Amino acid sequence: MRPEVSWAIPYARRTVLAAAYLREGEVVYFSRKEFDRLKLDWDHFARQARENASAELEALKPEYARNKKKVIEYAEIETEDPFAAAAVLAPGFLNLFEGVFGSTVLVAIPNRHTVYVFPKLASDYQEYAPMILDRYHGALNPVSVEVFELGPKGMKAVGIYEEP
Repeated sequence: MRPEVSWAIPYARRTVLAAAYLREGEVVYFSRKEFDRLKLDWDHFARQARENASAELEALKPEYARNKKKVIEYAEIETEDPFAAAAVLAPGFLNLFEGVFGSTVLVAIPNRHTVYVFPKLASDYQEYAPMILDRYHGALNPVSVEVFELGPKGMKAVGIYEEP
């Protein structure tokens, strides 16, 4: 089911950006009528949402997973905050990882509370399919099994985790 107010992510097959807000700690999607009452276009709403996501970003602490050679393979962000997934839209999100992964990263968001960040270069993000699919299927609020490239030019879908 697609929320009434949503926008496409370039090249995504299953995932959209949806307009939502928090009410009593729960994420609520805007109805078309509610959104129209705001008298905002998507660009203005998206700018404001990115600014709001910056507040979420400050509370997030990535945990880095290393291989046997102590090389960082990916970062995991996990929190109880239901808008943690929105933090990837914050203007400063890439700054958290630029020193480790470079200016463009790959992101998987299996549920509202978990984000995985992989380096774009020298990344075999597909080998983590079981981990991502497990988090997606085990979630009360799943988000996506798609993989997104996030860089200075924005966000686009670049892959999908398939069931074995």
